[in-house]
Amino acid sequence: MKIFNQTLHTKIVFWTTSVVGVILLVFSIESVLLIRNKLSEDIDHRLTSEAQEIIQTFGIVDEKMKIIHEFEWQEPHHVTEEDAIYIIYTDENKIERIRSKNYLEKASPLSSLSFETLIATFKTMFIDDKKIRFAVVPIDIEQIHRGWLITGMTFESLNHVQSVIIGVYAIIFPIAMIIAFMGSSIIARKALEPVLNISETVRKIHAQNLDQALPVIESNDEIAHLAETINDLLKRLKESFKTIRQFTANASHELKIPLSIVQAELEQFQKINHDRLDKHSLEKTKIELNRIAKLIDDLSTLAKADTKQINLKKETVWLNDIIYDEIERYRQTAGKKTIQIIPEDLPSVSVQADGHWLHVLTSNLLDNAIKFSPENTTIKIKILLNDPHYFHLVFIDEGPGIQEQEFENITRRFYRVDPTNNEIGSGLGLSIVEWVTDAHGGLLNFKNNFDKGLTVSVTLPK
Repeated sequence: MKIFNQTLHTKIVFWTTSVVGVILLVFSIESVLLIRNKLSEDIDHRLTSEAQEIIQTFGIVDEKMKIIHEFEWQEPHHVTEEDAIYIIYTDENKIERIRSKNYLEKASPLSSLSFETLIATFKTMFIDDKKIRFAVVPIDIEQIHRGWLITGMTFESLNHVQSVIIGVYAIIFPIAMIIAFMGSSIIARKALEPVLNISETVRKIHAQNLDQALPVIESNDEIAHLAETINDLLKRLKESFKTIRQFTANASHELKIPLSIVQAELEQFQKINHDRLDKHSLEKTKIELNRIAKLIDDLSTLAKADTKQINLKKETVWLNDIIYDEIERYRQTAGKKTIQIIPEDLPSVSVQADGHWLHVLTSNLLDNAIKFSPENTTIKIKILLNDPHYFHLVFIDEGPGIQEQEFENITRRFYRVDPTNNEIGSGLGLSIVEWVTDAHGGLLNFKNNFDKGLTVSVTLPK
């Protein structure tokens, strides 16, 4: 799992749990070491204390060191191996004189120990495969150095305590990790909940509802600052869109007037100077003027749609009649390329819609199909009634079709599949078709035919 590719919630939980885990691990190791050191100090303290008690059992008899109190030597921890403390007495010449009963069979450690006359010394050794800690305590009686008392004990008690502590930590550590994981998950979810709400709200905002603002968060944290920043951005975007749309609407309106005058003057000029004009150049000029006029009309339509200046006037209209009207309008245009427009299945159906805009939709789809269809082909139009809630208006041509990766782009404004072909159009027709379809609560769909051509279907509610 690549943590950098995960969600922010997962990252927070992962890093929080990891940090807690590292802290717990370091704490566990440190505490075990501290406890071990403390227990080691306790062992040294016990060995010296025991040595001082044993030294009290000695006395001077005939100028020689003798045990005058036997009871201390008979205690269980000096006789057996249970919680054993071993005792060895050496004289001032470092010659061993007395051992406790529980050390009788063990090897002598004297050759490896350090003997000091003023302070006690300590050393850990392995005796008969046992790790034993020894304390060497000098004996001074009547201000005369009388030798050393050596006490020793194994690390069994220390190891036992250490094992118990490690066992406890082995139980606590996974429980603590689970708690840390669950706690960080809950905290992260709560902390990121406002961010998710902001994300969902922003996701629903588009060019048509930029006036929608994020709810104000009553706090001074980073999330409140983020919401405030996004609201400010939305406000500025709204103003920018408004300016652009207003400019487009105004430009379209202003351009239509002089263009209409030019067209009227050209028609008048053609009538007066009919015999002296180059008809081919004149017709080409008129075609280009018509294209400009169509472009301006389309821009004006989209600008008004963006600013919600178009109110649909829905009424009962006959969808088949609209299609037949548009077929007749484009019959001559299709005939120039020997294209047949075939109304294959057009039952009489009525729909609640704006008749004008359904005419525009049908006109643009027919115009598009004729432009992209080669000569001597057919365009079929159908109305499918196989859905109880929707009509399906279908246009099938025999053109080159569209690559699937371009389906999502062909309704973009000014987008053209073949931008090098100046005869195709401006790239606004399908944008208007998409707007008309959306405005009627419908759905626009494109699909390449199995053999050749493109199928465009408009789904409209009944």
